[in-house]
Amino acid sequence: MSNIKELLKLLDLPNTTIANQSSLLLQINSHCKSISVPSQQLVAIWAKVKPFTTGQLRPEAYDFIHCCLSHHFNECDLLRLDFFNVISVGTDAIPSKLSILKLLTKEARDIRHLEHTLAALLATWLSIKKSIECQSDLLSFITNFVKFSFVYLDQSSIADLMNGAYTCFLVPELRYSALNFLDGLLRFGVIPKDLIPLFTKQLCIAITEPSVESFAWNTVNNTLHSHISHHVVNAAINLIYQSNDENSHRAIVGAIHLFSSIYTKQSYELYGSLLVLKAFVHASKTKDFNIALSTLSASLKIASNQKEWIEYDLLVDVFDNCSWIWNQSLIQFNVTIENSVMTPLTEEEDKKINLLQIEEKSQIHHKLHKNLSVVIMNNFLKLLSTYSRTKYLTSLVRLANHLSAEMIEFILKESGTIIWADKVLYLLFFEELISNTFYNARFSTEIRIKVLESFIQLKSMELIRSDLDTTMDRIERHILGCIYVQLPTPFATRFLNWLIDSIADFQLSDIEFIIDSLVCSCLNIKPTQNFDMKFFDDPVKNNKVVKNLENPYLSHPESFSKGELNIEQCLLNLMVLLKLSDKFLHQDDLFHLGVRIYQWVGRIFSWNTVGDIAIRSLALSFLSKFSCNCNGQITYSRISSRLEDSTIEWETVTLSSRVTFGSVSPQTEEYHFPIHNSIYSYIATIKFESNHILLMDTLKALPEFLQNKLVWIHSPTHLKIFCEAINDLILTESAGKLLVDVPLTLRKYDIYLLLYKSLVTLFLYKSLLPKSLQDTLPKTLVFGVGKWPPIAKYCIQGLVVALYEMPQSITRHLSAIVMKISQVTSSNLALSNLEFLASLAYVPELCVNFTIDDYKTIFGIAFTYLRQSGPQSAQVTTLAFYVTQIWFLSLKIQERKKYVPMIISTLLSANSDQKQDTLDESTELVLDLLVQHTFIDSAPKPSFQQWTPNLKKKGVKTWCYGNTLISIDATDFGNEIVFRRPTGITVWRGNIMNDIGKMDHTSQQQIFGNNPKKDKSARSRSVSTDSMMVTDLSPAIDQPLNQNITPHNLSRAKSISLESKVSNIGVGNPATSDTVKSELPNHIDPTFLLLLFQPFPLYGQLESSPRILPDDDATIRALSVLDRTPSIDLHKIGVVFVDLNQKTESEILGNLSGSISYSLFLSSLGNFIPLCNNRDIYTGGLDTSPDTIDGPNALCYIPDERMSQVIFHVTTIMPNNPNDLLRTAKKRHIGNDFVTIVWNESGETYNPETIPGQFNLIQIVIEPVSGNDYNDCGFLVTMCFRPDIPIVAPSPIVINGSILAPFVRHISIFCNLLAQVFTSGEASSNAKERLRQIKRVRKRIDTSVAGGLDFTFLG
Repeated sequence: MSNIKELLKLLDLPNTTIANQSSLLLQINSHCKSISVPSQQLVAIWAKVKPFTTGQLRPEAYDFIHCCLSHHFNECDLLRLDFFNVISVGTDAIPSKLSILKLLTKEARDIRHLEHTLAALLATWLSIKKSIECQSDLLSFITNFVKFSFVYLDQSSIADLMNGAYTCFLVPELRYSALNFLDGLLRFGVIPKDLIPLFTKQLCIAITEPSVESFAWNTVNNTLHSHISHHVVNAAINLIYQSNDENSHRAIVGAIHLFSSIYTKQSYELYGSLLVLKAFVHASKTKDFNIALSTLSASLKIASNQKEWIEYDLLVDVFDNCSWIWNQSLIQFNVTIENSVMTPLTEEEDKKINLLQIEEKSQIHHKLHKNLSVVIMNNFLKLLSTYSRTKYLTSLVRLANHLSAEMIEFILKESGTIIWADKVLYLLFFEELISNTFYNARFSTEIRIKVLESFIQLKSMELIRSDLDTTMDRIERHILGCIYVQLPTPFATRFLNWLIDSIADFQLSDIEFIIDSLVCSCLNIKPTQNFDMKFFDDPVKNNKVVKNLENPYLSHPESFSKGELNIEQCLLNLMVLLKLSDKFLHQDDLFHLGVRIYQWVGRIFSWNTVGDIAIRSLALSFLSKFSCNCNGQITYSRISSRLEDSTIEWETVTLSSRVTFGSVSPQTEEYHFPIHNSIYSYIATIKFESNHILLMDTLKALPEFLQNKLVWIHSPTHLKIFCEAINDLILTESAGKLLVDVPLTLRKYDIYLLLYKSLVTLFLYKSLLPKSLQDTLPKTLVFGVGKWPPIAKYCIQGLVVALYEMPQSITRHLSAIVMKISQVTSSNLALSNLEFLASLAYVPELCVNFTIDDYKTIFGIAFTYLRQSGPQSAQVTTLAFYVTQIWFLSLKIQERKKYVPMIISTLLSANSDQKQDTLDESTELVLDLLVQHTFIDSAPKPSFQQWTPNLKKKGVKTWCYGNTLISIDATDFGNEIVFRRPTGITVWRGNIMNDIGKMDHTSQQQIFGNNPKKDKSARSRSVSTDSMMVTDLSPAIDQPLNQNITPHNLSRAKSISLESKVSNIGVGNPATSDTVKSELPNHIDPTFLLLLFQPFPLYGQLESSPRILPDDDATIRALSVLDRTPSIDLHKIGVVFVDLNQKTESEILGNLSGSISYSLFLSSLGNFIPLCNNRDIYTGGLDTSPDTIDGPNALCYIPDERMSQVIFHVTTIMPNNPNDLLRTAKKRHIGNDFVTIVWNESGETYNPETIPGQFNLIQIVIEPVSGNDYNDCGFLVTMCFRPDIPIVAPSPIVINGSILAPFVRHISIFCNLLAQVFTSGEASSNAKERLRQIKRVRKRIDTSVAGGLDFTFLG
């Protein structure tokens, strides 16, 4: 004890540190634990320790209190209140204070002196946040306090404690302790009436907590057997109406479980079910899984007993409110009347609902909901009121996504049996039925069709229609809304077919809505309700492309959402749109809607950011099929196939003649159809398209689209815009730059080739285009010549067309064109280049500004191809000689000599690589042409009336001199000299004015001059060149024949300037063309006569001296064959007419007349000549006897009598033999023609196999495409080559009727030359054949000794 006193003295010392004080207090506590301390001493010690309970040494002071109560409890009686007051101060150190309080009150069993303040202290501590362990100990202490000392608790204290316990109850770890407190309060105390709701809420929440569930149910049972049971039930009902927070939801679930327990134990007699069911109806409105499950389970418990109709009405409300869970599930609601057996949950399943996972809860919910539906359906007719039945059916409709087909049929059946008090409610019900079943992919087509039929029946109810128009409109929009919904194909086709069939029954606003919906669904987009699609309905104004092509999906993205349709559904909707357009275009009152659809389809086609490629391709097919027939009526193709068909088929229809391309005229009641506006869609596509397939399809469709001449002649502005766009794309090389995912098989030039085809088609409208734009088109073609070979080839073909269609515009570019062609002389372009040069030669009026350099360039191009080798070399060589011939002959006589040195020099230079001392045949023919036509224009041979060869006449001698056979007839002094050359026969007649007498033989050298020896270095060809031509040919007779004149000595010619103008090229030409004749001189240049006696091209060779041919039969036969071989090219071309719907050979060949356009074409193609006894003009095998079987006349054309003749085998001017039904007489001519011109007016594409023939190699098919005036009409010219011809046929082209005949005539001659070469297998011509015959004669006499001139026969 003395030690404690000493410690207390030290504790009182001033300036003692806190550390020393703490040590002293610990020592005091230690001594108190080890010794017995009397009550008075404890009071004295406490007096020293008490000041430290509020400072830093409070823990040591609390340890002292704890030590006193633990070891000296009986001695502390005087200190109990003091100790309690110390721990009552402040709200900290609750665990230490609670430990002291528990010792002080012996676990709340002894609360002497503390009765009136302890409850308040406990309530205060309970409200303070502290550790879970402390809080649990505190609740246990309070529970003991209630159990042992409840009498000291007033209502206020109980309320404070219950509120504090509720706060603790919300903490999962404290629930048991809090619930234990409530249970103690229920068993050992009294719960104030105003605190029963709080008690009930905690109890209901506890029921839902698995950790305290068992204990909670025991408390529930105790409560239901207590005096407050009815109050608790009422509180539970009121609790259901509260849904403020999550805890309220849990309390509601617990309350519902409470009632479920009550009705399970058959206690419903004590508690009425009406108020409970009303509460369930309110609870079921809360979309909470647990509440819904509990409500359904409890409702089923109540429904298991027979109830009144009003209670079934409440059950229907519960059923309706709990239907929301089905929208989150894929489970089928397959309840039917036949299988309506209820399978309720057991009590254990009911209690474990809250422990389940979401998926399990969903399954239980479906089970409970279906069970409740079973109960309702079993009492549908006998206990449900009309209101309940309508509400139940409406609820089922909302579950349509999960209903079986039988359930839908049940709804449709029962809805018809109910007398709906309010028609609006019925329409709303039907609206719900449609929206939840009509779009539902689960239901079969049959079910949907039944719903559709119900709608159709509803739509026919005029009373509803008139009284409730707004509601009915909304239902219609629901039905029509499925346009945006992905549907099974069978159902979609049924619906869309109904839409097409019943479109006339809709109001105009509905039809417009249908059109807008179909348009958007085609693009798989859906507009918002605020967006007005009419914003894009206005046609193009002021020729601005932007408005017409504006894409709403891009310009107003907020007004659209992406759709869910697949491509098949989009295609079906577009097909419906096109079918509706066809309907509207034939109805006056709806015609404007057909136009509207047409404009929309144009936009669908051009919008490359939305819309599948298949959709836009179908739109393109629709647009491209609009055209105009020759009568000026609009024609188009409509879809003839059904929606169910796998392939789309088209049939051509014609609009009423009241539909025009011009403005609407009220007087004539005409309708305007803006076909031309679609050109903007084409422009947008070719400029901005990113899909290569659609771009190519568009470019392929454009030429045919532009062929509708009657359409575009009314739209010059549109043509101008389109032409400028094409020009810009080509010249800037910007076409196809936006393409993505371009395959390797697509080459850049493929795109430009198609652009050029559209450009050439625009030649049809040259008169509608500005002059500046006309002049640009040839320039654009020249630009393409220097590009890829396929582009260059087509551009050259386009230039050929431009020669006929746009002569004035192309004239200024001709020099540049010729120069460009000379730079692209590859073998791939040979035929195209030569075709252009040949065409140009036949219109010399266009060459008015050609200089000598231009002509030399043309000859140079031709000479380049004369020695062509490789593929098609035979065709090229033949055409090159043809071009050389026509260009040389197209020159005036006085101009030809300027080009001869250059021609000879070029040819001989090209032959310088020959291994032998010879010239190739092409060179020899050109040189012979120069001899024949440089100084004179004469027919290739005398006419039959002028000269007839008599080869058997005695006294006629024939010499072979170079490539000339010279026959001299001096008998009877009728001197006649015949010069047989490859390019013609010249007959010279004259008399010798000298007296005839005996004369000495004169040597050959004295007559023809000395033959210089052959120069090995320069070769004899150079000698021939110099000896043939002189600079000034007027005094040529006085100059030596061997005077050396080189091409450099020739004077340069001045540029040619012609005064003639271009007009009606080739139209109405006689058989002999005036356009290619040179001016005939009024005298013969003596040089021509001199050249006839020259051995050209063999002059200067020792072995080339004239050699006489023996007078034998071989010579006579050789000369006879040579005379029968024409020196010019002869062409026979077939012409047939195909009338409407004709398909067979006999029908076509049996035609004896044709249309007016066909007759005008024939009259422009050539001249009619009589056949009878015709011996001067080539007839191609036609019978020329007096009794001709091929008709009295034939159609003939002689472009240049010096070069060629063309005979046309026209079947319509050949008579029909009544006994020849197969028309073999006509077939023998047509079948043997290499080229046939087919005038096709059958209305279908002509089949080249219609008139088969062994020699029919090329067919030129002409089809009128638009217009009714021949000169202004457009004609499609298509060339069909037989498959075995190794030449690619040129692309089809449309040209004007004014130049049709000369154009077709030119290409037919050109094709016939190619065909002749193809059949012979080599470069052939009549002139070449004559050359070879002369060479064979010369070869025959080469083995004999060359004789001089033999004049013995004169004696």
